[in-house]
Amino acid sequence: MDRLVGPVHYRVLVTGDPVPGEFTDALVAAVLAGLPAGPRS
Repeated sequence: MDRLVGPVHYRVLVTGDPVPGEFTDALVAAVLAGLPAGPRS
């Protein structure tokens, strides 16, 4: 969860930049690509 919230939190609160859809799309894709495949044990 921190991998999703952290970059958005930083972008909005620290830099003051907007969060475009392309940013969140790329962020979610990167997080999902790093998850292991298959059911959780």
